[in-house]
Amino acid sequence: MPTGGGKSLCYQVPAFIRPGITLVISPLIALMKDQVDSLRVLDLPAEAVHSLMGHREQEEALNKIAEGKIRLVYASPERLRNQRFIDTLRRNTVSMVAVDEAHCISQWGHDFRPDYLRISQAIRSIGRPQIIALTATATEKVRSDIVKHLNLKAPRVFITGFDRRNLFWEVTQCEDEKEKTAIMTERLSGLSGAAIVYTGTRKNVERTVQKLNKNNLRAEAYHAGLDEAERIRVQENFMEGRTNLVVATNAFGMGIDRSDIRMVIHHTFPGSIEAYYQESGRAGRDGDKATCLLLYTPSDRMLQEFFINTRYPSRETVFEVYDTIRQRPEELLWLTYREIGMMGEEKIPDLTVGSCIKILEGASAVKRLHRYDNQAELYLHQSPQILINELPARAMNRKKLVHKLEKIYDEDQLTNGIQFLPAELAKRIGLSMDAMRMCFSQMETEQKITYIPPFRGRGLRILKRVKPEQLDIDFQALKVRKAYELNKLDQVMDYATTERCRRSFLLGYFGESAKGDNCGACDRCKTRETRPVSQGEDSDPVLAIKILSSVARLKGRFGAGMAARVLTGSRDHMLFQFRLQHLSTYGLLSDHTQAQVQDWIKELIARGCVVSRRTSLGEKSYPVLELTERGYRIMAGKEVIHLSHAVIVQKSVEPERPLHHGGEIDIFNRLSELRTRLAKEERLPSYCIFHDRTLREMARTLPATPEELLRILGVGEVTLRKYGQAFLKVLREIRDDKESIQ
Repeated sequence: MPTGGGKSLCYQVPAFIRPGITLVISPLIALMKDQVDSLRVLDLPAEAVHSLMGHREQEEALNKIAEGKIRLVYASPERLRNQRFIDTLRRNTVSMVAVDEAHCISQWGHDFRPDYLRISQAIRSIGRPQIIALTATATEKVRSDIVKHLNLKAPRVFITGFDRRNLFWEVTQCEDEKEKTAIMTERLSGLSGAAIVYTGTRKNVERTVQKLNKNNLRAEAYHAGLDEAERIRVQENFMEGRTNLVVATNAFGMGIDRSDIRMVIHHTFPGSIEAYYQESGRAGRDGDKATCLLLYTPSDRMLQEFFINTRYPSRETVFEVYDTIRQRPEELLWLTYREIGMMGEEKIPDLTVGSCIKILEGASAVKRLHRYDNQAELYLHQSPQILINELPARAMNRKKLVHKLEKIYDEDQLTNGIQFLPAELAKRIGLSMDAMRMCFSQMETEQKITYIPPFRGRGLRILKRVKPEQLDIDFQALKVRKAYELNKLDQVMDYATTERCRRSFLLGYFGESAKGDNCGACDRCKTRETRPVSQGEDSDPVLAIKILSSVARLKGRFGAGMAARVLTGSRDHMLFQFRLQHLSTYGLLSDHTQAQVQDWIKELIARGCVVSRRTSLGEKSYPVLELTERGYRIMAGKEVIHLSHAVIVQKSVEPERPLHHGGEIDIFNRLSELRTRLAKEERLPSYCIFHDRTLREMARTLPATPEELLRILGVGEVTLRKYGQAFLKVLREIRDDKESIQ
């Protein structure tokens, strides 16, 4: 079902009308917290268990679950490794397991998460209840993977459709960063509602925020490099309406479902159609019109290609990283990826080291330790009982510490490693922080434990020390996966340059057909005006010769994007780097757009004049163009072909936004202030009480009784009981004010 289509209801409703517990596997803490907050507004017994909760909070939640007081439990796939959590679930009947964002289970999906592969085993351990898997973006291949990895037997598959009729799809080609900033400033200025700008790197996020702020647009940054507390602050401010504009990497992802997002801008190329569709789909969840704008520069593709190349390092690089690790004497290796990358003969970038580590983990050569911001880690080298017996009688604090740890955690957890907040653990054990640190220090000196104080990083446990060639790594499978991702990137490129209806393109990608030839809600259908061709009129045959001549002069070294830049006389720095501005075909088609020239190149490929193939330079693979025998014949004038006429594309028009007269806006603002006050009192995001759409309807209709209020979309029996009188009071004051003025 598409974003905002009601997937959550498919497991929330059964959870509260059936006996037992419904377990929801969710990939993000923000996603869990958001849904639990919304359910608590309705006084429904839901709970989330996650790593950002304190130990006491987790214990309280587990006790309530064990006592049967909770009907809906949210947890991450990582939590399924925790035996205490599984044992708690077993004390009740689990009637259903809902796997949310189920595309994460497939390596062919755009957000593959290996922990999702463990879900099936955990489900078996709790009695294999009924399973429901939900996603907004899954191709046929991904859907097959979901069925396979969850071990579903002849499941019923529901596809409600991917079309979001209220979204306006638009692509604008830009020459450079300056033009992108100008377009963003123009489109975001005065925007009613919220907006997200997605860009490819942390540096780009910071740079874009600075530019927008300089242009009097208050924007906040969000990326994985920020402290956890800062990320939470930015996300909560956005979700609660205190911030309306966020510039982010894709780390600002699932769980962002603010209803009044009016625009999602992709400042740089997304890596796949799935990622683009999901990120763009965060717009317009309230059903009102919203815009999804992609700012496209052909060179943007290079950034995504860089990410793909980084994710699939060469065999030699993987072996070099492994050699660096295995030659260290420690079993537990605590080094940052940057430090590992600096140890070899040649520096290896952090991202590449991270990819090598993931590959080595898949080969069971290393295991990444689970790190959380501000948490410490502890690994016991012996069982707690042996450790206690070996401690001297006078070591009272150390014995007390190990005794308490044994009660809180089981032996496997203590030897495999636990994470904890030092201040919280010290309080539970009954020691001061200094005394606990002293205990850890003494036992570490005696090599009985490994204690890692809180700091940001990622540790490794070395599992194998063999020759690199002996590792079980399928480099051919990695090569296939890399080619698959490059193909996905080609499809995003096709979307950016297509002359087709964009809605039709997106729906077709997911295997769905669009209704009609003109959707009226994309830039192509809204603004395209094709010059009518009179009977017998043909395009200039020299047009094909110009394009073929330019392709020939590129000598099979470049793709369609570069060929179009040469022909249109682009000032792109890559073009100048290769001195292509000196070609005789440079600027021959400067009256046309690069998108138009690329469409002609596609036409020449379809008609057998040009072939596009992939070539490799080291580990990098990219598409290049070459002429066929027919192409050479046409270029030599031995055959004539006519290409389609140029399409005249006018400047895209932003879709209409809902309009209010001044009085309705004032009423909406007063209702919004009340909602904010109530939300603060209950420590909830504002939208959990009422969405903007509901407040707008109140402002238009001014309901006077509980019955009239209940007829407004978004007001239910519970929210009427909890908040109805407060809103009716404000609405009554508004009506009285209007009457006194009259």
